[in-house]
Amino acid sequence: MKKVLLLISIVFVCSSTIAQTAKEDYSKILNIELGKDFEGKTVTIDAEFFGFGMANMRKPNKFKVGYMPFRCKEIDGEPLKNGFGGETGDFFFIKKKNESTNVVKNLKKGDKVTLTGEVFINNNLGYKQANFIVYEITKF
Repeated sequence: MKKVLLLISIVFVCSSTIAQTAKEDYSKILNIELGKDFEGKTVTIDAEFFGFGMANMRKPNKFKVGYMPFRCKEIDGEPLKNGFGGETGDFFFIKKKNESTNVVKNLKKGDKVTLTGEVFINNNLGYKQANFIVYEITKF
């Protein structure tokens, strides 16, 4: 009986310590005000790949070295308007040494992806922007 209780206790403790990744709504995660609630928490979102790079925007200091930027938008949503009359997406950053960078490098505009990572709110001279730090990306 003691062994059974011990086994049940071990299973309960192990299952409760496994990190749960919550699936969240894209627009909630990348909204500056709502995104604050998700800083430092691992979340999963679905998105549509938009392009590579920073689209003539300044890269946040946190991501200047060792990160590859790319852009996504909400699936079937409208792209963001940039200050230069063009269109862009929200900014995502993945460590260059991450295995998932190979997935990113092979994406084309319009590809649907599932991203796991966390929100980072950047404050650049009073201009706040929600960014997403990617841990894992899969194409679907």
